[in-house]
Amino acid sequence: VLDTTRGPTYDFAANICSAEWRSGRGYVPCLQTSEEGSGLVLLLNYPNTEAGIVAGPAIWAHPNESNTGWINGAYPRILIRSGDRFKSQIGCLSDSSDCAVIMQVEYETADGMVWTLGQWYETYNGRLTTIDQDISFLAGQTVRFIFTVTVQNNQPLEANAVWIYPRVEP
Repeated sequence: VLDTTRGPTYDFAANICSAEWRSGRGYVPCLQTSEEGSGLVLLLNYPNTEAGIVAGPAIWAHPNESNTGWINGAYPRILIRSGDRFKSQIGCLSDSSDCAVIMQVEYETADGMVWTLGQWYETYNGRLTTIDQDISFLAGQTVRFIFTVTVQNNQPLEANAVWIYPRVEP
């Protein structure tokens, strides 16, 4: 029997402040814009993206202001079940026409090893990238997901990356 009522196993946007956010300048407080030069991470319900306004929730991740700037968020461990998938749409926010970033998802296993689930080079091109990756190979393990955004074109002010409804679901 297929359980079609089961929602996401884990909604990363809903748990945005459960992650430990850091940038090239150190700790980044969740949902605060006072130190934008150090990077920021905000929750958006209807982000205005390069492809237009889309339904969220979404994570806006902006690296520290450096030509080699980066920001990452390490989430608490979650149990992966058989049939689980990592899903999201990713891209750049509108009004960021020089946006060029690498967006990466890693996972840390119980032994402390960190593995790359996926890495995407995103530019402002009017399209979002859809991610739908099978993570069943991790079934039965508790893993920690790490989201990273890195500046790619020496335009740190334009590095406005967005993860739209990032989640683990069956």
